[in-house]
This record gives sequence, C-alpha cells and structure tokens, in this order.
Amino acid sequence: MKAGEICNRSVVIVREEESALVAARLMREHDVGDVVIVSVTEVGNIPIGIVTDRDITIELIAEEVDLDAVNVGEFFIGPTLVTVGPEDDMFEVIEEMKKSGVRRIPVVEANGTLAGIITADDVLCRIAEEFNLMAQLLVKQNTC
Repeated sequence: MKAGEICNRSVVIVREEESALVAARLMREHDVGDVVIVSVTEVGNIPIGIVTDRDITIELIAEEVDLDAVNVGEFFIGPTLVTVGPEDDMFEVIEEMKKSGVRRIPVVEANGTLAGIITADDVLCRIAEEFNLMAQLLVKQNTC
C-alpha cells in the first residue's frame, strides 16, 4: 500500500508568517491536531514545517508566550522537515516515522508541493482494516 493511498489530502495549512494563534484557531476550526506550515510559491504550497497542538501547549502556552506575537515560521520550522512521496510504501513510511521520532509526515509530490499528510493513526487504521479482512477470510474458510 502506498502513502498516496493512505494519506489525507485535505491538509490544513498555515503560511509561515502567520501567528501561532492563527495556527491554533485553524486546528480548532478543523478539529485537527496539526497544521502544515507552507511557503506559497508559483508551483504550489511547499511544506516547510509542521506545528502540533502539543507543540503550542508545551512550547508556548506553558512558557506564557503571547501566541499572537509568535510567527509559526520563526518558531516551528526545524532544520529538516521529514517528508515522503505518494509512491512510498506504507512500511517505508512507518520506518521513517520510527527513525525520525514523528507521528505525522507530509506527503509531497516530485516537485516538492504538498499532496497530503499521513499520520500514525492513518497507518494503524489501515493495518487494522487489513487484519479485519484477513479475519473475515479465516472465519469464512472455517465455516465452509
């Protein structure tokens, strides 16, 4: 199974110059736990970072930082954003998550534009669906 088949293509994005408050409000409005920080270019949205609800809570709120005074681009863009391609195998994605210590990975097209996002929950749900299909097959074979 490929990352492009599993990923959520409805990604909530925020531009790098937007405040952490805007990012938090977008998460609340869309009921998601993260937003992808993008640089808007002529070819499309290029992912450059990711910010999670946990990041905002631990890094900003706990330190009593004014969320409206911090741009996500200056605070939540690390040295390298981990990404995968739509053709990457699900197990390669799992290995990348494990190696990088992340639970969410943007999926990018060959030209670097954002195609979607894949989360550990997405992978787990897909594996559970596959196990369910196998269990149904076993039950069907045993009842015949």
